This record gives sequence, C-alpha cells and structure tokens, in this order.
Amino acid sequence: MNGIVGNQIKYILIQTNTVEGSTAPQEAMFYNEYNNTLTSSGDINTATKFKEEDLEKVQSIASLQTQLAALFGKLFKYEVIKETIERTVVE
Repeated sequence: MNGIVGNQIKYILIQTNTVEGSTAPQEAMFYNEYNNTLTSSGDINTATKFKEEDLEKVQSIASLQTQLAALFGKLFKYEVIKETIERTVVE
C-alpha cells in the first residue's frame, strides 16, 4: 500500500495452548527486535504487526519458537495470523 487509502496486510504472531480441550486463550505476542524476545501483549492491538514483506521472517520466528517450546516441554505452539485492513474515503 503506497497511500493511506487502500488495503493493507499485517501478520501477527500468536501463542496457542496445545493441550486437548484447553480453554486457555490464544495470546498475541509483542516481538522486541532489539534483543529478539517475545512477550505476551495481552491485547491484539498492542501486538507486533509485521509488514506484508516480513511474512517469511515471522513464519521463521513462529517455527523456531514452536521447536524451542517442544524442546523444553512447553505445551504451546506459535502460529501466524493475517490481518487485512481496508481503508476507504467516506463520502
């Protein structure tokens, strides 16, 4: 998207509990690029929203974090969700 009006795609990293029947909520994640850490944002609006061209990067982060969680016996995985924002002029 080159301007304000139009469609914009963002990707958000989420953490999901893998326990069968779990009622634990999915958590949107905040990614600190300075030190490569993830923290739960508590609100999807404050989560890191990766640009469309960063899809491969966020998928790699999700894959790595899921592998680390499995290695350390954590019962969750990381996934990427897509958010599409449409902006139009109101007349």
